[in-house]
Formats: sequence, C-alpha cells, structure tokens
Amino acid sequence: MDVTSPLDELTRVVEEAHSLHGGIDFLINDAGYCQVGGLEKLTYDSLPHSHARFATNVFGPLNVTRAILPYTRARRSGVIANFSSIGAWRGTPAVGIYAAS
Repeated sequence: MDVTSPLDELTRVVEEAHSLHGGIDFLINDAGYCQVGGLEKLTYDSLPHSHARFATNVFGPLNVTRAILPYTRARRSGVIANFSSIGAWRGTPAVGIYAAS
C-alpha cells in the first residue's frame, strides 16, 4: 500500500483486506523519510520534495487511519499504533522539514 495514494484508493485497499481476512486488528503507521539540508537552502524547485515528505510523513498515516476507522469502530476493537522518531521530540540541525513533519 502506498500511503500517499488518494483516500478513495486507500479505502478500496482496506475494504479488500477486510474482505479477504475477515477484519483488521492492527494498523501500524510507520512511514516516513527525511530530507537533509538547511531551511534557508530550500528553493521553490525543492518544494515538491517537501510536499512529498508531508504527504508521506503526515497525510499518509492520517488517510490510512481514516480508511480503517470505520471498521475498528464497527467492531469496537482494534489497535492503531503511530510511530515517529526522535525528530518529533527534538529537532536537530539540517532536518527542519523532517522535524516539522
């Protein structure tokens, strides 16, 4: 599953998995990647990479969770685990976009 897929595609994949396996017990959100470089070095041309990072690190897990929630709520059970990195707690030089995401 590509977490950057549109919500309707993610919903379709979740529906397929639910039908195939009879339910979904766990969702592990652990997608993410980093871009190294100072914020002042970002140019307009590099912005698509920053948007892609937010699509993977923020909106991807959000949308996968949105696709699965109807099933976990209907069953009144399930585990959704969101993993991050130390970058969420303490930013370091040259990874500002990653820390922001």
